[in-house]
Amino acid sequence: MFRSDEQALAAKGPWLLAAWTKPRLVQYILSRPDYGFNALWLAADVDEPEQLIRHLQGLLYIEEEGDISHRFRFYDPRVFNNWLQHLAAVRLKNFFGPVQMWLSPDPNPLMAAQRASQYKLIDRQLNYTELVLQQYHKNE
Repeated sequence: MFRSDEQALAAKGPWLLAAWTKPRLVQYILSRPDYGFNALWLAADVDEPEQLIRHLQGLLYIEEEGDISHRFRFYDPRVFNNWLQHLAAVRLKNFFGPVQMWLSPDPNPLMAAQRASQYKLIDRQLNYTELVLQQYHKNE
């Protein structure tokens, strides 16, 4: 998803996986809480995957005056939850684009129960639901 001059970053993510084409990979990721609970999930309605890729690439870079751009780690749970909840309503539609739902883990790994935040755009308003996921214990 990175620009061509930053392809060296590709190994570090983010990665976009079409879950329906890789069900065993998704099962593997979800069976490893350190992976699955630290992933940003989304559901989108697009005719072609390129539409979603272009949209997400557009979120990766913030343009400033003077043709300067910076990478924006919107996909990092430590950034995503707080940033999205404080995003101006006028910008929500642009951020969501073809994405119907975002599912982001709780960025606090010290919680006893893993939680995830589900975000949808309904009638131009951010709809937030907290989901409690299965408990995970390191010694299991």
